Amino acid sequence: MTAETLIATDAPASRQPQARSASPFQGFYNYTLPHDYFGFLAPLGYRAPDETMGLLRPWLREQQKVITDRPIRILDFFSGYGANGLMLRTGYSIPEISTLYAEGELSTHDFAKHRAFFAEQPIGPDQVELYGLDIAPNALAYAKATNVYQQVFDDNLLEGPPSAALAQAVHNADIIIESGGHHEISAPIIDGLLGAANPARRPPLILSVARDFDFQPIAEVLNRHDYRFRIAKPDFMLRRFADDAERARRQARNLELGQPVGGPLGDNVRYANLYWVEPAEIQAR
Repeated sequence: MTAETLIATDAPASRQPQARSASPFQGFYNYTLPHDYFGFLAPLGYRAPDETMGLLRPWLREQQKVITDRPIRILDFFSGYGANGLMLRTGYSIPEISTLYAEGELSTHDFAKHRAFFAEQPIGPDQVELYGLDIAPNALAYAKATNVYQQVFDDNLLEGPPSAALAQAVHNADIIIESGGHHEISAPIIDGLLGAANPARRPPLILSVARDFDFQPIAEVLNRHDYRFRIAKPDFMLRRFADDAERARRQARNLELGQPVGGPLGDNVRYANLYWVEPAEIQAR
């Protein structure tokens, strides 16, 4: 089924939530259009993609001085509807994008207008080439059909290695980013991606990892692949908790991991760490 076929309608019957781990916005993650997803996150002050851009954009500017004969290639895993790509294409923040879908030019459910909107954006595939990886087919279809992402992949790396197509995209990638997984990143996913990287030009990574997630298995995989990592921004506000039940569950997990429950913005906030990850050969230069 093509992206255009999946995106053809936005009737409620077409809303098939993708199975993911327990999350208060699980049901919004795989509709054919992203209005409900951004609408749910907007009042929670969702920050992860903005924080990712804070690291990615300076890196991107430097790389564009060096790589001048082709676009910079970015692989975004847990990409969903393409929040990172939407920001790169428009230059907007997540609050501004949420407003676009709530009451702006993208509030319409006429998909042709979405496609036309992104066709007019000045930051496009001629400057960056975006690859999206997720297991939510409708969300991926939206990102592809709007040309926010030039290639999309629905490989489930918990079930097996990357397909030949995804492996080629990883091989070509200049950087790998993630701002939508938070607590779903796992060692097999990182292992599968790094195992497909170009050994002559291994990419750095930007990872947004919730503080209530055990990072140790990821650290072990990174070390095994001879990657180094540092927390570029600790304890940033991922978002506010959706409800009391989520707060209790996440804070209990923090205590299990020996992490503090609260932070600089109080205890109704889900905190995360932003990691910069690079191969040892880059760090040694």
